[in-house]
Formats: sequence, C-alpha cells, structure tokens
Amino acid sequence: MAGALLLGSASTTSANLVQNGGFETTSVVVPGSNATGLVPNWSVAFGTAIWFPGTGDVLPNASAMWGPNDGSANGLPATSPAGGNYLEQDANFVTTAFGQTITGLTPGATYKLGFWWGAAQWYYAASVPTTNQWFASLGAQTQSTAIVTVPYAGFKAWQHETFYYKPRNASEVLSFISLGSGDPPLALLDGVSLTAVPDLDTWASLGLGFAALGIAARVRRRLSPAA
Repeated sequence: MAGALLLGSASTTSANLVQNGGFETTSVVVPGSNATGLVPNWSVAFGTAIWFPGTGDVLPNASAMWGPNDGSANGLPATSPAGGNYLEQDANFVTTAFGQTITGLTPGATYKLGFWWGAAQWYYAASVPTTNQWFASLGAQTQSTAIVTVPYAGFKAWQHETFYYKPRNASEVLSFISLGSGDPPLALLDGVSLTAVPDLDTWASLGLGFAALGIAARVRRRLSPAA
C-alpha cells in the first residue's frame, strides 16, 4: 500500500500540463495548409501548418517538403518520433508567437519543457540552404535551440530538446516562434510537454520511502518460515 502511494506521488508530479501537445486534435483538412484557428488549445500564428503522417513529401501538394516520396533520400520520416501529426512553421511569414496558457503552476518551482523538433526544405524553394531555430517561452522567460543549417533538398533530423523554467505566476503563457533564413526556412515541432520537477526534498523523501520498503521486504523474508 505504501509503495502504491509513493508511486502515485511520483507520477502526479510528472503529469503533462500541455493540452494537445502532439497536435493530434485539429480541424485542418488539407495537410500542410494554414492552421490558424484550427488547432484546439493553441493560438496558432499565420505561417503555421499541420502535417498528417506520411503526407509531408507527397506531391502535388503545393506545400510539400523534400523527402523520399518526391525524389530526395534526405531521411524525412513519415512522422516525428512522437508519432502522428506534427507542426511546421515558415519563419518568413510568422510575425507573432503561438502558444497556450498553462495554469496550475507553482511560482518558483522547476518545470521541464520537452519537445521534438527538426527542419526541412520546401520542394518548390530556390536552390539555397536554409537556417532554422525555435524560441520557447514560459511567461517572460525565453530559451532557444541551436541554429541548424539545412542544405538544398535536405532535412535536419528530429531531435529532442529540454529546457527548464521557474514560473513567476500560477498562470503563464507557453509560446513558440521560429526564426530562420532562406527560401523558406521550415521548422518542425511535435510532442510538446511541460512537467513539474520534484525538488530535492521530494526526491529524498521518495528515496527514504523506497529504502524502507526494501528493508521491510527483507525482514519479512527472514521471518517467513522455511518451506
């Protein structure tokens, strides 16, 4: 019973506070089309699109990216590592960040933001490389990924990013915006999560609890009559 309570406490702290972090719920019908107002829980900025699994490099879609299905063995997979839909943002058209309000935060506590991101090239683009990066903010705190360069007809493999924040208020806006150069710079995003990180005292308490359970189990084994 005590073990269940301890495990329950640990899992509660890791609940994802982001709604629709995988962009699976959407009213977008045509893959790669403008998603403004069509992704529940997110205020999506113009210049942002949603792709469905296996559609990103399928012609004759006017928004198609370079990939194995249209002539470039650049490694573009059907989905992100998070699976399902993923978001694409064209930094040349975006002027404002998109995001959602996160509630139930504990001011001063530590939270971990995780997401998958990559970068791609537009099939109909000029024959030049592009650069891409994401900026992620929680309230007034902003962090950025590294800048990546994508060669013509190329793809920058999906990678997982982790940032840590200490919110100042119980309610903060989590937002994203991409910056880049080229024609056009396409940044990809999926699997967004924001979870509370237990403080050292919490981890210490959990450790002591599990140690006590281990001791109790050993004592029970010693007291049990031999078969």
